[in-house]
Amino acid sequence: MSKSQHQPQMTHQSLKGFLTFLLLLVFIFLTVFAVQADNSRLNDGSIFVQGSQAPIFLDNSQSADYQEGFLTNPSSPQPLSPSDWYVSTQVQNTSRFVAPIEADYGQGCEDLPATHTVSDVADLIYQCQGRLITTLNTGAAASDHAMLYFMPNQLIDLSQDVTVNWDLSTVRTNARHDWLEIWITPLDDLIMSPATKFVRTGQGTPDNGLLLRLDASNNWTILYVENDVVRHFSTRRRPVQTLLTPSKETLSTYELSVSNGRIRFGLPGENWWWLDEALPSEMTGWTAAAIQFGHHSRGVPGSCKRADCVPNSWHWDNFTISSAQSITMIGGGQHLINGAAADQSFTLSSPAPAGSVLRFAGVGNNLKVSFDGGNTWASPQVQGDVKRQNEMKSYTMTVPQGTTEITFKGATSWSGDWAVRDMTVWAGLP
Repeated sequence: MSKSQHQPQMTHQSLKGFLTFLLLLVFIFLTVFAVQADNSRLNDGSIFVQGSQAPIFLDNSQSADYQEGFLTNPSSPQPLSPSDWYVSTQVQNTSRFVAPIEADYGQGCEDLPATHTVSDVADLIYQCQGRLITTLNTGAAASDHAMLYFMPNQLIDLSQDVTVNWDLSTVRTNARHDWLEIWITPLDDLIMSPATKFVRTGQGTPDNGLLLRLDASNNWTILYVENDVVRHFSTRRRPVQTLLTPSKETLSTYELSVSNGRIRFGLPGENWWWLDEALPSEMTGWTAAAIQFGHHSRGVPGSCKRADCVPNSWHWDNFTISSAQSITMIGGGQHLINGAAADQSFTLSSPAPAGSVLRFAGVGNNLKVSFDGGNTWASPQVQGDVKRQNEMKSYTMTVPQGTTEITFKGATSWSGDWAVRDMTVWAGLP
């Protein structure tokens, strides 16, 4: 056979090889693209579990400077880390105990409907099953009141766009005696345990601040305080349970955002906003504000046998804050020191950095603080206006660099023994 007779066969084979090579390139391109797309999903707050067919999402998908998803699943209820969160509790001033509560999850963090008994103030906020739980109970008198606040080691700046998200349970077993208050407060006005005027516990409200309050009708009421004057927003009213099916297992995402000169708050998943208004000009000056998540409870008469008299446990998770400003918090092992305590010193988990500030709540006369083992004493400064003289007040004072131990003393007042609680050193403040 001549050379010219072989040429068409060679051309056909070359074309076949070229097409095979082209198909191989397309396959490689599609494979790389799929891997990159999958990795982009895994980098947005999710993890891939071996043997599963899809990633498990642990945090809100929104990009944020700060994220806390409580990913651990401890073998028993665990308190919050004092280096990441500030926790403030107030129960009968100098007491460290509350009426026993059957709190959600078992003593080994067994799943619902298991419970465990809580009576120590230090155990009122804890982690189980990859989420945070707060629980409260008070005495039977109508005047009895307890409150618990927790805040991350982050500040927000309302002069720029910012978004805060968190997930929250929606089952409420005690709407008449149990409620939530979330405060946004400029750092200079911060009160450790703010309380509105209709309760008798605590120092009162800050001079400036924004309040989101879940009221007895399960509707969110929003107001702000400007120079100690309360101002109300024109909020829409609709109870939470009319927007979704109440649940403890499935948490719902709340959002508070400031964007393009407007402020809004609501449930984005339900496309519902209790607040959507122009941001008051006064609030644009809040360039360093703390966000406090609060749980309140007041006395439930012993004669109340209805289902809505049962102490409530709230479940929280997936906190995200855009444009967050991180600060340092240094705690210790003690939550409460009073005149009856054998050791009236507080040991820090690490030495105080330069520019540190001590923050705590205290009650009693002539409270004093020492940073050198009692050789010298100084008076702390009350933070904010005092609206209730004989209740716990917020105190602050500068801390010498390198301090590792802080000692307290005081005198009794007509309301009882002196006490300080929730002592923490903050640093890196603007």
